[in-house]
Amino acid sequence: MSLSTTKCETGRRTALSRPLALAALFLALATTSALAGANSALIFDASNSMNSPFDSGSRMEAAKSSLAETVPGFASDLDLGLVVFGHREALDCNDIEIKLQSRPGNAARITSALSSVEAQGVSGLANTLIKAAEAVDYRNRSASISVLADSAGVNNCRVDTCATIERLRQESTDLVVHLIAVGTKDAEIPHLQCIASSTGGHFTRARSRGELTAGLNRAFALASQQEQTLEIVLPPRPKPVPRVADADAQQRAPDPNGAAAFAPGEIEAET
Repeated sequence: MSLSTTKCETGRRTALSRPLALAALFLALATTSALAGANSALIFDASNSMNSPFDSGSRMEAAKSSLAETVPGFASDLDLGLVVFGHREALDCNDIEIKLQSRPGNAARITSALSSVEAQGVSGLANTLIKAAEAVDYRNRSASISVLADSAGVNNCRVDTCATIERLRQESTDLVVHLIAVGTKDAEIPHLQCIASSTGGHFTRARSRGELTAGLNRAFALASQQEQTLEIVLPPRPKPVPRVADADAQQRAPDPNGAAAFAPGEIEAET
């Protein structure tokens, strides 16, 4: 084998390996980006109506109990933040607190953070949706929000929940909201159901503690799937690399115009 042939084959292998290496690098970066791209939060309603009777206790008692039962099962799958509204002031539509940022290991923290929460305020759900969406960086990242709320006075703060969630959806990268409604009356359902349907989320109408627990399990399972889904975009397919057909055809005649000239049959392009 001539020296020119060896050099040519080495160059060909190098040229072929570069697109493969770049594709592998791009795949690794895309995978890392997707894994880091999902955020989750739980909105917890602590407005005064959560003191209303529900099942064998109050809506608040049932909500805390169901969360204590369900959240630990998703401790390793879901980085869940916590946003609470209506728990500090009686008549403040902006009584909204981000108690926990989305991060791993929040299961035990959520139960502890809710232990001292008491229902007393008004239902500022629309404003809370905005604050929770900002907390999960909904404009730049895939995000999910699970809402546990009742519908009593849902629009008392004069901010339309359906219009609010539609605006957030349009502004988002990929925002999905799941909603578990506690003790909701028939006439109140549309004000909550639109929140889930507008974003492709799941809506649960819980009329018992068992239905409440099942709804939370469903919402958290869907949120954890969204966190773990990889959306990988591969780079464009590289152009074919010319293949040397005749190792002896390395002698190039000078081009009268100054460019390199190839003899017929010297290079065969892959198709």
